[in-house]
Amino acid sequence: MSGRKAGSLISVIKTFLGLTDTPSSYAGQGGKAIKVNSGATALEFVTAWVSTFLGLTDTPASFAGQAGKASRVNSGETALEFSHPAKIQDAAGVTKVDVEESAAEKIVRMDVDSVEAFKLNADGILDLAKQSAIRTKNTNELTIPTGTWTKVTLDLEDFDVQNEFDSVTNYRFTAKKAGKYSISLWANWDGIVSPAANNAYRVGLWKNDAYDSQGISHASQVMAISAVLVSIVSLAANDFLDMYAYHATGTNRYLYAGFSFMAIHKLS
Repeated sequence: MSGRKAGSLISVIKTFLGLTDTPSSYAGQGGKAIKVNSGATALEFVTAWVSTFLGLTDTPASFAGQAGKASRVNSGETALEFSHPAKIQDAAGVTKVDVEESAAEKIVRMDVDSVEAFKLNADGILDLAKQSAIRTKNTNELTIPTGTWTKVTLDLEDFDVQNEFDSVTNYRFTAKKAGKYSISLWANWDGIVSPAANNAYRVGLWKNDAYDSQGISHASQVMAISAVLVSIVSLAANDFLDMYAYHATGTNRYLYAGFSFMAIHKLS
C-alpha cells in the first residue's frame, strides 16, 4: 500500500428528525412520546398517557349520576365500575359489614370470623347473636342452714352464649369482657311452716368473693316464697359472680329443685 491516504465522504446526521426512520417534524407533537409503529418499520409520536380517570379504556365513560359512589371491579372482572359500597370486609372475607346481602333487603349485618354477630333489621330490632348471656338453675333440692349465707349450686345451664358459666366446679359466672351487666337472681324457698316476724328469706349476689347486694322476702303465712334480686353491675374482664341464699328461721330451709336461677345479660 502506498503512503497515500484514501479519502472518505462522511455525512454526519446531527438531529433526531434527520434519521430515516423517525418522524419528519415536531409540529403539533408537544407532550407526546415515541414508539415503534404498528408495522415495526419506524418510530412515531404517540400520546404516552391519559390525563383523566375516564380516559382509561377499562373505566366508566362518565361521572354523571355517580355522586357518592365508589369504584370497584365489575362482576366479569374485566373493568372498573361505579357502585354504592354495600360491603366492607377483611382480606379473607370472613369478617365484614354488609348493608345489602341480598337485593333490597334493608338489613345491616356484621360477621365476625364467619359468624353473624350483629343484625339490624329493617324494623329497627337489633340481634346480637354473640352477646354474653347465661341462664342457669339448680337441678336438686338444696338445703340452706339457718343463719349462714350459703352458695347456691347452679348445675344446669339453659344457655351460655360465651361459655362464661362454670356449672361443674365453682357454679359461677366469669365475665370475658368488661361492661355493664343485667343480673336477675331468683331463690324459690320451700319448707316454710312457721311464719314469724323474723322469717326473712334472702338471695344475695357476691362479686369476686365479696358481698354486693341482696333481695329480701318475708313469709306472712304458711307458703312457699321467692326472694328476687334484679340489678345492673359493672364488671371488668375476669370479674366473677356467685349466687347465695340466707335465712334465720332457726332450722334448715330448702330451695325447690329446678326453680332457683341466675340470669345474666351484657348490656354494654
